[in-house]
Amino acid sequence: MFSVCQTQIMASQKKLKKFGKKMRKQRERDLNNMKNRLSEIADSEKKRSQEIFESHQEFFQTAKTEQPKVEIVERSIDFYEK
Repeated sequence: MFSVCQTQIMASQKKLKKFGKKMRKQRERDLNNMKNRLSEIADSEKKRSQEIFESHQEFFQTAKTEQPKVEIVERSIDFYEK
């Protein structure tokens, strides 16, 4: 009777090992898919933030160079107009 229990335990352990390997492979694929998707999202966010940074930088550089031109005319002011 004791040997029958041992064989049943061994058989169930083999089934559990098989099941565990199968689940690990399945989970590994799922985790790899999630990892790839997250890296794609991170890359697109990096590109988007870089584009925003460049557009802001461009805007502020043009704002500095395009200052309004004011002509200074030097002439005497006649307070006592005739």
